Amino acid sequence: MGQEDQIYSLKMTSADESTKVYILATILFDVGSGRSEGLESVSSANPSAVSINTKATYKDFANKIQQIIYKGQQIKNVTKDLQDNFKSSLANEGFLEEILHYIENQDMAKVTYLLEQIITKSAGVGSHRITVAVDPISRKDIDVTTLSESGDDSSSSDSSDVSSPDLGANITSDIPPNARVVRLKLMLSPVSGTPVVDLSPGSPVVVKLISGDPITNDAITSLNLKQEDGTLKPLLSTLQKISHRGTESDIVVKINDKLYGKITEEVNTVRVRTSITENRKTKSNVSVEKNIEALKNDSSLFMYILGIAGLIALAVVIIAVFA
Repeated sequence: MGQEDQIYSLKMTSADESTKVYILATILFDVGSGRSEGLESVSSANPSAVSINTKATYKDFANKIQQIIYKGQQIKNVTKDLQDNFKSSLANEGFLEEILHYIENQDMAKVTYLLEQIITKSAGVGSHRITVAVDPISRKDIDVTTLSESGDDSSSSDSSDVSSPDLGANITSDIPPNARVVRLKLMLSPVSGTPVVDLSPGSPVVVKLISGDPITNDAITSLNLKQEDGTLKPLLSTLQKISHRGTESDIVVKINDKLYGKITEEVNTVRVRTSITENRKTKSNVSVEKNIEALKNDSSLFMYILGIAGLIALAVVIIAVFA
């Protein structure tokens, strides 16, 4: 196979059982021109819909993806984000050079890592179980198929139970293609915080990164967040986008131009911190203030107490003068 005819067929499946998001994608990489083509991708809530062996051909994957879309078995919001994020990444010269280098050197771990970043931006942080296969093929083999037109028995005609769930607006579309997505949580402040439902784009929010994955660990190191006792310092960030779904809220947080986070707050009435130097008004402070207010409302009692206080002050002055 000549250099001008070197084509790599990438096929990927991803399954996240916790969120019930299943993904198929396939891409052709032309080594001679250093470009990608033939991108096809889809997400579904039905695990059987995306059931296909990575040993299948590029055309098998492309046909399967089109069947899922045609039958309405895709998660529309995630599929759109997935396609947009793939296109943005593949249009980035640095990303394309990097993934082509890993493909040519058969470094599947790093290829998988790059693909995981796209999946995380599209479907959120989760337990994505990714399988990737890359095969060198010639251009004349691009349309070769090994499966029937109807695919396997996973493509059931009854799609009433696998309709696309409402996963909110395309919330990850506000994350730039070159940004890294880290794991984080909102810092709560039950007394003086702001309810999540009252937040809006541009609101300051305090977050804490959650270590464990390579991207977040790198961010913790570069931002010097680890303290001497091993705990992580909180970060003041900006709420980039928020979308409400009943009692839940999907949130995109911007830490800086290169770091973002995406979380789902399951109870959007909780109060969160909006500044590093939190208002320290405690419940006991609030109770004392309420008692003072109650005394003020009872004017006779309040005046009596003020009178007693005045007499005590006068007595102290007299004693001091004649002592």
